[in-house]
Amino acid sequence: MVAAYFKFWLWKVRMSGNFSADLFYDMFREAEINANAFEEWRDYREAVTRYIIEVSRPGSSVTIFGAGRCNDIDLAELKEHFGTIRLVDFDKKAMRAAVEKYGISAGTELVEHDLVGIKREWYIRFIELFHNEFMHLKTRQDCRMLSGELIELMRSAYGSIHECCEAMHGNENMHESSEEMCVENEGMHEGCEATHGKYAELQRTDYSVILGVHSQLNNSFSGIWNYVLAAVRGLGEIPGELADGIKEIMIDIENEQRRHTGDIVRRMNDLLLATTQDSVFMGYELYVTDNPQSPVEGAYQCSQDFESREKMGKIRTESYIRTDWPLARDRRLVYNTVVGKFRKIDYC
Repeated sequence: MVAAYFKFWLWKVRMSGNFSADLFYDMFREAEINANAFEEWRDYREAVTRYIIEVSRPGSSVTIFGAGRCNDIDLAELKEHFGTIRLVDFDKKAMRAAVEKYGISAGTELVEHDLVGIKREWYIRFIELFHNEFMHLKTRQDCRMLSGELIELMRSAYGSIHECCEAMHGNENMHESSEEMCVENEGMHEGCEATHGKYAELQRTDYSVILGVHSQLNNSFSGIWNYVLAAVRGLGEIPGELADGIKEIMIDIENEQRRHTGDIVRRMNDLLLATTQDSVFMGYELYVTDNPQSPVEGAYQCSQDFESREKMGKIRTESYIRTDWPLARDRRLVYNTVVGKFRKIDYC
């Protein structure tokens, strides 16, 4: 127990040194990258790319949302098939790396766009809060107090996009209506700027592609907290009742995220359909292959939302394939995945 306390104290000392929330956030984003993805996802990438090419018109236009490094889709093959390709992601550096890797830099449009709308500054404030308070955690009650502060911050972050984007759901004049609301509340405008601020740059293309993104849209707060815990556990066992208190914070964060996932997913799907002329190619995880009974947060809400839109006659499922997506084999994260073509029938 003495050794555990010492290691925990040592971690606190390290954290209380020249700590930078910005650097921590960048490290967290880097930690999410699977360096072996391009090789490990080869079969998945080939299956998805072949399917999309087989059921889309040659020479048409396509937007790939949440493109990142494009390890899950072969841009070189798509470039041969489509007349115009646009990549959309919050990380322009990753998109540049993708077009260079596939050798298609010329003629490929890159649009830096945050698909969620929660600005980086909110995550930085989240990191700074837990860093400042974590140093002083001694009891379970301390953990409850920190949890309350973190949840309040999260609600403010979600609130910065919720009211402004509410008018966008089901509204054909998406950009105009949300802009009007923002004018009424200047503070609200900054929160939703990422959602509609570059909407003018996202003119419609014939097709849209989004693969494995819905499950990633709303996982950053819990992801950051898990990254903290990984650092702590690397130094040894967390002493006493503190371990239970920290676990409860994690549960609270995940529950708060879950409350907002459905709204974020619906707004994402609104954006997809508003910027698509013909069909959306949607890929989402059904379950981890080792645990078929456990649906994937975000992906599940996506499937439910599209089922609802189909029942209302807004879209039609034309075809689909099932394939395994080896997200991270070293962590036994292999997902059974659906990739389908959903034809747009009416604005939704």
